[in-house]
Amino acid sequence: MKREVRDDIIKLETFVDAEFKYKKQIDIIANCGGYCLVGQFKEHFEKEGGYYLMKKMEKAGLITTELFSNSYKYVKLTTSALKYFHYRDHEKDYSDIPKNKIPVPKNISKPPSEKVIYTSIIYFELYNLGKGAIYLKDRHVKGLEKILKKNYFIKKIEKLEKEIENYKSEIKIYKEIKDKYSVKEIERDIKEKDNSIDNAKKAIASLEKEIEYADELIDKIMTLRDISKLIMFFKDETLHVFSQYIVYPKTSYIQLIEDFSKIIKEHNEKSKYKIKIDSIEFHMKSIFDSKIMIERLEDKVDKYVKHHRDQVFMHKMGFDNIKFHYNELPKLREYSYNPILHEKKYIKEKDKKSIEKIISDLEKKEP
Repeated sequence: MKREVRDDIIKLETFVDAEFKYKKQIDIIANCGGYCLVGQFKEHFEKEGGYYLMKKMEKAGLITTELFSNSYKYVKLTTSALKYFHYRDHEKDYSDIPKNKIPVPKNISKPPSEKVIYTSIIYFELYNLGKGAIYLKDRHVKGLEKILKKNYFIKKIEKLEKEIENYKSEIKIYKEIKDKYSVKEIERDIKEKDNSIDNAKKAIASLEKEIEYADELIDKIMTLRDISKLIMFFKDETLHVFSQYIVYPKTSYIQLIEDFSKIIKEHNEKSKYKIKIDSIEFHMKSIFDSKIMIERLEDKVDKYVKHHRDQVFMHKMGFDNIKFHYNELPKLREYSYNPILHEKKYIKEKDKKSIEKIISDLEKKEP
């Protein structure tokens, strides 16, 4: 297998290490958000060396390990790793630009916000547990490309372009026959081939537009993912929303769904291939028990659908067509002696006291 080595974006030795030794690890971490816990790294890359692999990647300048809120250690991709990940397949040559002037493609803040690191470590865990390739950003893109038939359109264009070349070759032969033997009837065949070429060119132009519309939609969905940390994916007329719910106010969640519906509407107004969504499924993941918060979200969505008639998308769909799936990930709590996130931030103190009182009362009633 042929692989390209570049020294225009990062140091040559760093690129060689990234491409030939640690590409798998960089791709997974980058696609999940750029971070994972040290414990996660050691466990999920155990076959590749675990702790020793981590130290080798640190020495190569591709990752660093840092402490979050004096609580737990996490792995972060360096700017060199991010530049490798983002620019390695670019056709542009950056040799004329100093390496330190090449823009870092992702703003890896120091330290990251809780929302950013929480999302990244959950998506990293879910992917490594075999819960779905969609948690990797590039797989999310490929999944959308398949549903929007982008690859089908590209193959169709290639086929039409070959047909055009065949038509041109046939026309050339027909003209040679006509000039040599004065066969007048062949004019009709030449005209038919010309018409076929025109029709093929029109079909190509139409397909190119569909590819453009698909790319626009995917870019907007990826922008929503980058901003909100939600993964939105549609299949069989169902919108699937994957999230680590607890870091979002319930109203923001609903607004994001409405924003998504507007993006779909804009796409459908241009494209011949319409996207229809008649149901929503929320897939919630959390480090600690968030059942109460999920129930609150369900209640909020129910009321919202019934009373906010101005929000056409969810109101027309109806609450019966909205489902909630919830999974707790207690394994993540085992990667650190200290809590990953503090539950008290997401449940109000007065509600916590009410819950404790209800539990206490129930325990008293038990024989």
